[in-house]
Amino acid sequence: MAGFTHIRAKSGDDGNNVMHYVSPLPNPLRRITFYPTDTDSWRWTLEISTDDGENWLEVYRIKATRSQ
Repeated sequence: MAGFTHIRAKSGDDGNNVMHYVSPLPNPLRRITFYPTDTDSWRWTLEISTDDGENWLEVYRIKATRSQ
């Protein structure tokens, strides 16, 4: 069905949550990593791979901070 994406997420020992697209597979491959939050901020990155996941290139980095 158009508009739906199957994503698989895995939590690492480092506290990071990594999401990989399962279907449909994007071209190039993409993954999103969410990093542990603290009381005033959170952050994540989007990376792409053009060699089937051997190497990843960061294309977005977002950091949100609590407004005072």
